[in-house]
Amino acid sequence: MTTMRKIIEDFKESGNQGGHPSLVLDYGLSAFDSESKSAAIKKVIQAAATHRHCLLYKTAYARWFARVERECESRAVKLRDRMHIGMGMPSVLETNVTLHPLYGLPMIPGDTLKGALRAHCKSAAAAVEGNADHADWQRDFDTLFGKLDREGAMGGAIVVHDAWWIPGGADSPLCLEVDTPHQRAYYKSCGNVAASDYDNPNPVSELAVQGSFLIAIEKRWLPDAWASFALDLLHEALEHGIGGRVNAGYGRFNAKARNATS
Repeated sequence: MTTMRKIIEDFKESGNQGGHPSLVLDYGLSAFDSESKSAAIKKVIQAAATHRHCLLYKTAYARWFARVERECESRAVKLRDRMHIGMGMPSVLETNVTLHPLYGLPMIPGDTLKGALRAHCKSAAAAVEGNADHADWQRDFDTLFGKLDREGAMGGAIVVHDAWWIPGGADSPLCLEVDTPHQRAYYKSCGNVAASDYDNPNPVSELAVQGSFLIAIEKRWLPDAWASFALDLLHEALEHGIGGRVNAGYGRFNAKARNATS
């Protein structure tokens, strides 16, 4: 019987070119130091660049797209630049990226999208607080996300699906990003050491995501008009950004919607 240890060792020795990106990230990287870290990241990027042409992912996406067209309000949204999603999760590369557990390409979890949508709606409701529209916004908010108060509990009607990376295009879904913090002592001391412009820069290589994603909201529990309204709000939320380093411009999506293609 072949042991898992032997399978992983064979996987490493094969060079895993074009292999499953998530497996390459978790099991396929050899030992590396700070100088060879970018080479390790490029191995994951190469795997993703090859895997995006994989028939398995294209078939799975086509099946998912067909279901979404029947049961959801959906829209393709394109990143303006790059995105960090799941970078706080444990990883051998220090910073991580969220990949589909089965198909290995980037995805945005539905609970992450729902959280961004909820925060955006809450901000919009707060902006009209005291106005005549506030009661309507609050009622709509409770309908979508539910509520728990002295009057009782009410479940939310909205279901937000994971956003799949849309296959196609010339670019790999993953790319190399280099962050160069200059105030290393300031960050390592959590602000106890004053920031200085004379600190040596410390380039840090990491994975980032690029391309387009299909966002979808279930119509089963919502009238079509409500699902379309919620999808517009989610798109607005994504324009403001999702994931890590949003304030630096990461994770922001284009305002103009495009037609999704399978």
